[in-house]
Amino acid sequence: MNILDRFHVHARTSPTRLALATRDRIYTYGQAAEVVSRLAGALAALGVQRGDRVALMLPNTPEFIWSTYAAWKLGAVQVAINVMYKERETAHLLGDSGAKVVITAPEFLPIVLKVRDRLPELRHTIVVGSREGDLSYERLVEQALPWTECADMQPDDLAVIAYTSGTTGVPKGAMLTHGNFLFQLETYRTHFGMASDDHTITALPLFLLSIILMGPVFSHYLGSLAVLQHRFEAEEYAALIKRWRPTFLGASVPTMYYDLTQLPREKLDLSSVRVASFGGATMPVPLRREFEEKFGFRLTYAYGGTETTAHVTADPLDRPNKPESPGVPLPGRKVRIVDDENRPLPPGEVGEICSWGPMVMKGYWNLPDATAAALQDGWFHSGDMGYLDEDGFIYIVDRKQDVINRGGFKIFPIEIEKLLYEDPRVRECAVIGVPHPRLGEVPKAFIVLREGAQATPEEFINLTRSQLANYKALSEVEFRTELPKSPLLKILRRELRREALEKAAAGQGSGAPSPGKGTRT
Repeated sequence: MNILDRFHVHARTSPTRLALATRDRIYTYGQAAEVVSRLAGALAALGVQRGDRVALMLPNTPEFIWSTYAAWKLGAVQVAINVMYKERETAHLLGDSGAKVVITAPEFLPIVLKVRDRLPELRHTIVVGSREGDLSYERLVEQALPWTECADMQPDDLAVIAYTSGTTGVPKGAMLTHGNFLFQLETYRTHFGMASDDHTITALPLFLLSIILMGPVFSHYLGSLAVLQHRFEAEEYAALIKRWRPTFLGASVPTMYYDLTQLPREKLDLSSVRVASFGGATMPVPLRREFEEKFGFRLTYAYGGTETTAHVTADPLDRPNKPESPGVPLPGRKVRIVDDENRPLPPGEVGEICSWGPMVMKGYWNLPDATAAALQDGWFHSGDMGYLDEDGFIYIVDRKQDVINRGGFKIFPIEIEKLLYEDPRVRECAVIGVPHPRLGEVPKAFIVLREGAQATPEEFINLTRSQLANYKALSEVEFRTELPKSPLLKILRRELRREALEKAAAGQGSGAPSPGKGTRT
């Protein structure tokens, strides 16, 4: 078995069928399979073998997809790097995964070049769109002999190490298998009733697990067309829908639907769409209703995470949904709510959300203790807080690890705090999410300076912009003389969040601080 088995079947039986379309490129299944085979041959010639890690630091281009498939064809493991990451974040992912090869683009090459000398296991850097210097992706594909065999994998064999973060703020690699992927793909096919004429469209970053899974990988599992946008922009997205008539808007977040509702009706024709889902963040009920009323079909709310190979629950399609709930467990999955002693709780009581099923990860890469804490008797402990109602619908009420959800991108406060603490002027700090009308939340820092130290909010905002991915950059800094603490002297972020919410409710803050905004109290 291999995730790519069906892709190769479609390439053999329907080589002229369209497999991928972007703004300026089109591939048939036959053409796509040829590129994948040649790239797999090139990687093999560089020494990539079964189980080796192949890292990708690429934007939304066909090369991201074909590189992933070439790795799987060899039985290697794909490691996707967020293209917004800076040097320190990129070095950690490449080093922790032990990647043998990284495939990148010219705009990200400077970051790779800065870190690769300290990574002894990283042997090769392949560059897409450049024929100078390092290995050229294009030359490799042109010159390589096709790799005709597709590795026969077991369900428990790794396909992806997908990095996520936990309470420590250190990114952890979730080990996801061929079995995990195939179980999810078959669930999507049966739950949504999809077939080879159901095309997908993808605009969010492919380095996000659920995006590549519900977009190109799902399309190529079905034998359908995957439409790929380089970066989400509402008008171009609408134009791609008009041209290619996709039926499935599966890899989406609420922010996208917000932007689509702002387009004039004549610019957005969604008559081809049968199913549209969203996840990654909650959607305000008024926005959901506005979209559904405007375009005449319902949105499907889903819940899951990296460690569960994306979705665990989704709105049922055979009965009414509940607007504030991401539905019920999908077939083959179980969900339960437990207390701090791991005892199941009855409907209506809030506790930690745990899930079970063939979609649950194998564990965390090289982190046995973290794996043991997260996986107990086969149940994945998500760290999310919620409850089940009497009908089995799940509700998310909080995030146990204080995660900030900025338009679907997860931000872990401790990662920003670690950076702030590197400045010798900072005595104490805490980062929380504050309300934002479009993005949901944006990060704000509360900082206590050392006695006699002087600083401006802009200095710390610019520090995060230069050292972290842009979406993690602080939107606001507030200086204080002290921070709320527990009897054990632990800084209480929840008290800061409560204050921020009270201010927003009282109209004292817009909830949408402009870049560089800072306050002192």
